[in-house]
Amino acid sequence: TEITGAELEALKLALPSGQNMTRLLMEGSFAREGLGLEPAVELDSLAAVLNLVRHPGWASLLPSSAVSPRILGDSLRRLRLAEPSISRTLVVATLLGTETSRAAQLFVGQLDLALKLNAAGTAAHQPT
Repeated sequence: TEITGAELEALKLALPSGQNMTRLLMEGSFAREGLGLEPAVELDSLAAVLNLVRHPGWASLLPSSAVSPRILGDSLRRLRLAEPSISRTLVVATLLGTETSRAAQLFVGQLDLALKLNAAGTAAHQPT
């Protein structure tokens, strides 16, 4: 199930604070589509956001990895933001001039797998 940025205007939004990188990405994506993004409240605590959105009329924009079906439980649902599209790139930082250890290579491989499984699980576990 999906929702658009324009449809979010009907909801009270709990968003990360203005200095938060995710919030900056959100604002940039919304601005490129000519949409405003006005939070009713700014919170940087996931627990506080989840408690707030358990009340009628509230919503939040969160990274998919932060709100797995296990975290949401039975009382909340996930809606994919159809537009605007918000994406970010993750990188692995290592010390310059050193060879990446086998342990680090395995870690990166497991991280990549976990992210892919999370993305696949997101698509497979979308509530209706």
